Amino acid sequence: WDGWLVTNGAPDAVLPRCGADDALDAAARAVDELADRGVRVLAVARRPEAEVEPGANADRAERDLELIGLLALHDPPRGFEEFLTFDGWARAAVGSFE
Repeated sequence: WDGWLVTNGAPDAVLPRCGADDALDAAARAVDELADRGVRVLAVARRPEAEVEPGANADRAERDLELIGLLALHDPPRGFEEFLTFDGWARAAVGSFE
């Protein structure tokens, strides 16, 4: 990825920073469908470093990005009982909230 500014984050933060094309509409629909199934999604985008003005802050540098893709993460919620089965500090932390 030498020569590229690469960014990732929540799709609602990354997609608006990408240049307009049909792929963005498809990506937004995919994000909605995955979210409806409880899947967490990250968007990954890039821009050539040569197009970023020297000294630009993140807001100015992360614009006109090219969407590379979406990462879907299955992260099911855990029940309270599962937290109680952890050893060490997690058990103590949960116990302190009771």
